[in-house]
Amino acid sequence: EDIGLHDRLGGLLFDQGKYKEAIECYDHAIGISPDPDIFAHRAQVYLVLNLPDEALKSIDRGAEIDETRSV
Repeated sequence: EDIGLHDRLGGLLFDQGKYKEAIECYDHAIGISPDPDIFAHRAQVYLVLNLPDEALKSIDRGAEIDETRSV
């Protein structure tokens, strides 16, 4: 499966205000390959939904992955 396809679809759904569906696309992309950028995109959706704790968890998880990749 193509992580980029799910990421782009999540962005399109976000732009259309379909936030739940966008999160599902980002979750699917993360399941394929945990990419820090996808975690950030998902966090953006959580912020729009006024779920700052979920946004922070997503950002933190992305940061953890980014750190392990740079070591």
